[in-house]
Amino acid sequence: MRLDDISILALLAMIALINAGAILWVSRLAPQYPGPRQWSLALLCIAATAGLSISPLPPDSPWRGMLFNPALFAAQLFWLAGTLRFCGRPKRDVWLLAGFVAFVLLNTYLSLVEPNRELRIAISISASAAMKFWLVWVLYRYGRQHRNHAAWAVAISLVCEAMAYLFHAQLALTGQVPFFGGSTQFSTNIVWVAMVLGVTVTTPLYLLLALGRLVGDLDQAANRDMLTGLRNRRGFFASIEPLLAHARRNKGIAAVLMLDVDRFKRLNDRFGHAVGDAVLKVMGKTLQETLRGSDVAVRWGGEEFCAVLVNTDGAGAHSTAERVRRRFAEGCTGIEALRGGRVSVSIGIAYGALATHDFEVLQRKADEALYAAKQAGRDQVVAARLEDPPSPSPSPAAG
Repeated sequence: MRLDDISILALLAMIALINAGAILWVSRLAPQYPGPRQWSLALLCIAATAGLSISPLPPDSPWRGMLFNPALFAAQLFWLAGTLRFCGRPKRDVWLLAGFVAFVLLNTYLSLVEPNRELRIAISISASAAMKFWLVWVLYRYGRQHRNHAAWAVAISLVCEAMAYLFHAQLALTGQVPFFGGSTQFSTNIVWVAMVLGVTVTTPLYLLLALGRLVGDLDQAANRDMLTGLRNRRGFFASIEPLLAHARRNKGIAAVLMLDVDRFKRLNDRFGHAVGDAVLKVMGKTLQETLRGSDVAVRWGGEEFCAVLVNTDGAGAHSTAERVRRRFAEGCTGIEALRGGRVSVSIGIAYGALATHDFEVLQRKADEALYAAKQAGRDQVVAARLEDPPSPSPSPAAG
């Protein structure tokens, strides 16, 4: 079966333009993410390469290679620059620009000064394949760091593209790449089909990568307090329900800590809300660094915080609370605007068996203990006393 190069390239150009518009829409939808704008430029360059391939220029015109190869190379550079930005990797714009200038000079030499079509194509395609493999490495590391399956899917698709590019370069070196519109070789047809699949498969995966990040950030915004990085109440209750249910089934215990920054209103009035926000950030960081991975903390409201420690007894809860109290005070000394002033926190604790006490009971008792800590002079940890319901008396033996 013969495939028509002209039709394939026209389809490639059309799909690239459509996908460029889709990615540009994503970039406008989420302007906080760097990268998608460069991806849309990459797709415009791909559309340009396809358009040049079916342009009225004579097939053997050196100007065809002069324009086609830099456009293809620029597309790979835009993909790479955008992905580096999106994945938070160091920007290498200067090096990428220097590489592009060097490539254009070499391509011009092989097009006009010492024309060598096979070598020109082999260098262009090999360089593009090298950048594809660079992209694979960047996306693999990003996917591994963030456990992002979409990044791995893009990387796999790019590996297929890179292999097709290398196959194309090998054909060029052996003089087996005919002029567009005259291809009858099965191997050459496979290369062009692979390039079309790269635009139709890889680009939607890039879209999925960007949209997945947007959805994840929206979910985090819905469940996290943006100032402290802790969960808000919605995220808190969604997180503790399965933990408490599991502990309850296993007849476990839990501790609830209620924390309140001492004299926070006075601090705000004296130093300003910016300093108050800095103090709350210190509390968020302190809880994140001090609590275990299985513990859950929440900004309960204003300057008040709550934490649930599953399978922690009274001694463990008290020890954790004391560490939080000390580390919070130490962390606040790093706020220059406080001028060395000390900021403290009062903490109330309640703990008990989940078979007899639910979260609401523990939280209420911890809040009462917090009030007692405030009344006792602040900057201390107070534990509540819970009375477990009496066990039922054994029924008398039948006489």
